[in-house]
Amino acid sequence: MSDLVAFLRARLDEDEQTARAAHGPNWNAEKRDVAYGDEWVVSAMTRADAAHIARHDPARVLREVEAKRQIINEHPALPGFKEGHAYTVCTRCSDYRGDDDRSIGDRLIRPAEAPCKTLRLLGLLYADHPDYRQEWNP
Repeated sequence: MSDLVAFLRARLDEDEQTARAAHGPNWNAEKRDVAYGDEWVVSAMTRADAAHIARHDPARVLREVEAKRQIINEHPALPGFKEGHAYTVCTRCSDYRGDDDRSIGDRLIRPAEAPCKTLRLLGLLYADHPDYRQEWNP
């Protein structure tokens, strides 16, 4: 597992914990107030702020966390070799020839070095985190 994948999984765990600890899953905006059912959650500066806060309620965050985890799982990294060079490649983003039993390296046409661009783009969401590394920029 790459450092970026570990970083992403840790951030998603934090997002999930925060969403689960929040007041109720589905929020709605009423003028400048954000509510969960009949219970007030927060007052915002403007109606637009309230709408934004309500749109990103805990239920949505939990759906996003699950979707991002599935994206990460769809981009596993494996060692590969081509023309004597070792790579760690994203098996989803690399191009291969055939489905036989030869190793990935023997079938590799175009390697997509891991972490791939897809995972790097997910990482950008957390670029303001102190553990984010600039080398992960896409």
